[in-house]
Amino acid sequence: MSQSPSELADSDLVDPQLKRYITGWRATLREVQRGASWSGREKHCVFLNTAGPRFADCSAVTGLNFPDDGRGLAMVDWDHDGDLDMWIYNRTSPRLRFMLNQVRGEVPGEDEQANYVAFRLRGTTCNRDAIGARVEVVLQSDDENRKSKIENPKLIRTLAAGDGFLSQSSKWIQFGLGRLAVESVVVRWPGGEPETFEGVVLNRHQVLVQGTGRATPWFRPGRESTPVQLRSSRQPEFTSTPGKAVLLPESVPAPSLPWLSMEDETRRLIKPAAKPLLLNVWASWCGPCIRELRDFTAHADQLRTMGIDVLALSIDGLDPAKGTTATDARQLLKHIQFPFDAGMATPELLDKLQLVEEWLFVTVQPFGVPMSYLMTEDGSLAAVYRGPVDIEQLIEHAGIVRMDLEQRMDHVLPFPGTWHQRESVAGFQKAIEVFHERYPEEMLRYQYLEIDHWERQLAEYRYPPRIRKQIEAQQANSYHRAGVVLLKQDKPEDAIQKLQRAVDYRPHQAKIVGDLGMAHNVAGQYAEAIGILRRAIELDPDLHEFHHNLGVALRQNQRPQEAHDQFQRALEIDPDSPHTHHVMAKLLFAHGHKEQAMTHYRRALAAKEDFFEARFGFAQALVSLARLKEGVEQFRVLAKAAPDAPQVHFHLGANLSEIGEIDGSVEHLERAAELMPDSYLPINALSLVLTSYPDEKVHDPARGLQLALRAAERTDFKDPAVLMTLAAAHAANHDFDRAKRTARSGIDLANEAGIRSLADFISNHLSEYEKNRALHLKPGQ
Repeated sequence: MSQSPSELADSDLVDPQLKRYITGWRATLREVQRGASWSGREKHCVFLNTAGPRFADCSAVTGLNFPDDGRGLAMVDWDHDGDLDMWIYNRTSPRLRFMLNQVRGEVPGEDEQANYVAFRLRGTTCNRDAIGARVEVVLQSDDENRKSKIENPKLIRTLAAGDGFLSQSSKWIQFGLGRLAVESVVVRWPGGEPETFEGVVLNRHQVLVQGTGRATPWFRPGRESTPVQLRSSRQPEFTSTPGKAVLLPESVPAPSLPWLSMEDETRRLIKPAAKPLLLNVWASWCGPCIRELRDFTAHADQLRTMGIDVLALSIDGLDPAKGTTATDARQLLKHIQFPFDAGMATPELLDKLQLVEEWLFVTVQPFGVPMSYLMTEDGSLAAVYRGPVDIEQLIEHAGIVRMDLEQRMDHVLPFPGTWHQRESVAGFQKAIEVFHERYPEEMLRYQYLEIDHWERQLAEYRYPPRIRKQIEAQQANSYHRAGVVLLKQDKPEDAIQKLQRAVDYRPHQAKIVGDLGMAHNVAGQYAEAIGILRRAIELDPDLHEFHHNLGVALRQNQRPQEAHDQFQRALEIDPDSPHTHHVMAKLLFAHGHKEQAMTHYRRALAAKEDFFEARFGFAQALVSLARLKEGVEQFRVLAKAAPDAPQVHFHLGANLSEIGEIDGSVEHLERAAELMPDSYLPINALSLVLTSYPDEKVHDPARGLQLALRAAERTDFKDPAVLMTLAAAHAANHDFDRAKRTARSGIDLANEAGIRSLADFISNHLSEYEKNRALHLKPGQ
């Protein structure tokens, strides 16, 4: 199954260099869509064959060195005068150039006209157009050739189907001969023997039919083979207009467009309404915008009578260089007594409107004001107006968009026709592509619209098997894409529904089946994931991610040996996969294979240095192995890379106290408490440091007691470890009775929970409180 550029660029399975290539290619195409040129205004080149080892650059003298962004070139004797003329196709204007060859083909130094022959081939036993045939014209030698010891010079041409980029030249094979005559003509037909043709006449168009051996003159129907007399005519001049209006043949669903109310800047959305809406984007610093707003005001009654509403959204304040704000917009609207609703455009609204342009148009212009959009009652986009809106044209468009689709297309398109199928597709694939990166919710909406359209088509029409199979493959791709996006949005249940529909259409597509298994993994449905992932492996046993995800499901299903085997197989396929090394390390460490686990942690970090989860697990593993200083160093790396990660600061603070760096411990525990305001863990640890470590720089029993009480309240005085800290805080504040009662409660709760080691630890503290001594901890305790 093919993947779109967006899918490939976002996939974790794609090589990083390929990702960068796809991202760069996509950015390049967008620049081209906005009017950038591939050629950089390089002029066209023409090279002359000098019959020697080099060509001569004759671009300038031919007059063909246009600075167009050229694409295709087709050669054809358009006027049948014996020389080749040119049709040139350009990406930019002019899109098509016709260059009539009026160079007189005279023999140098003589008054004679240069000779030519032109052949049209017709196959009988080979393909009818004789594609692949080679024509050899053997020329009669003249004195000059004999001096150069060239006997019977030969000209060769091969007939090709598709002889240039985006172009196909004429199937006539033409030879310029100069003063020479033809000795013989040999055609080597595709798949056949060479055939010599007689009766070739100079300066004529002739047909060579396979198997006849004789050239037949060709005449234009109704006349002799004389040059066509082309008459020149003046091209109608283009009359520029103040703005450009584009009425779409079919309304397309608009994205959600947020704007701010003019009064209190409340966020609103453009919603379906009882009548068409003209969304006008303007600015107070824009002269044409102000004239347009006055025009709307003057024609307000006419617009309302025709059932058209207006929403004017100002961009004042979005460009600091303009020096205007929403106040300027409000004052202007008040001054002209604008009778319609108005507000402020948001950057998101402008960005989405620009993406809509990328979706709908081949060439995208930079966003400028005034800019308007006609929306239908259901919120679809019907027309785009670049520049000031013509009121009469707007009223005409509002009437057309109320027509049914067939009538509307007859009005919009340049000529009428008979429609084979009335319901059309609005091109949602392009919308999916342009919204994919920045607005996944909009992308999903267009994806669902495309899915629903083709589901209706499959239900209503009896397609030929081949076409139906293509549509079903497309549906599988669409459901799959939607499921992957839903997974990234942490909506596994919704993802499972879409991916299951994809599997229904393509049950033997390994990637789709594998992603369905991964979705069940994310949803915590490990038993289902195991069966689905095993099926994916049967379809493609050499895909790393299937074995990795199956190993994750087996590990979560308490089948460690099977999980180990799958991780091992995944690493055989991709030995440098950081994610697989990470999960293998966790599995091995949990089952006592600690040194092997540390090796896999290191392999994961070697493959992906910024792998947060792997480094966090590595740091915890080092601490659990009593390699505190090494663990602290790993937590320091994490704190630098992710300064807002609360768990990093919590663990770093706790372990710094263990190695005696009390100042650093307090700093990081306070940062953790700030980042986790609703958690009791960092304030509980911070309280223990402030009350129980005899370091004058940080010792603060009063604050420690406050923090301990807050932690105890958040745990309902039911957590033995928190009660241990609270007892230490009471003792530090010389309230030994409360310290003893709290410690005993903590011992009881620890015993009830079966945490014997914690009960013994608190008992040791209690012995100190019974002697009216506060708890003094040393690093490592």
